[in-house]
Amino acid sequence: MTKKENIFKAALHLFVKNGIDKTPTAKIAAEAGVAIGTLFHHFKNKEELVNALYLEVKSSIADSMSSGINEIKDEKEIFRHIWDSFMTWSFNNPELFQFNTLFCESPVITKNTKRQLAGETFHFLSEINKEGKTSKFSRDLPFDFLEALSISVLVRSARYFIENPEAFNDSLIVNEAFEACWGMLNKS
Repeated sequence: MTKKENIFKAALHLFVKNGIDKTPTAKIAAEAGVAIGTLFHHFKNKEELVNALYLEVKSSIADSMSSGINEIKDEKEIFRHIWDSFMTWSFNNPELFQFNTLFCESPVITKNTKRQLAGETFHFLSEINKEGKTSKFSRDLPFDFLEALSISVLVRSARYFIENPEAFNDSLIVNEAFEACWGMLNKS
């Protein structure tokens, strides 16, 4: 593991445990096993570290969800792929999931970081939603509302499965949960 990866790992753990404000950079460096100067060599300040870590987490989510998605043409199967990928990623990465949910609305996350996410990392979701609206699979609601609803459903479902691992291992529950979410978004 590189020093930068050690810093990310330590920062992730401490931010989730203590919050951003209560996590000094000195503590991150100590937990990462690096000198404070090494941390500042990689990141100008704590805010830059938070934003870089946030991009890493979001890229990990996007990589999981977008893998193989271009080969799927059916809208329901696309949403199922996204659903399954996000549930599995969240269940297997609870600390990353927690960081994502805790800090997605943080004022520390810059507009530039959010633009980068929309433009580079999650562009495939916007395209899918636009295509879905065109093919009339989704309800007649504003695009940004549908996007927010989709994300809320995915995040809350993942939290449920993390808190109830026996349900995540029950294919009947997982399938019914997917169908309920699909039914909420689907126009038919």
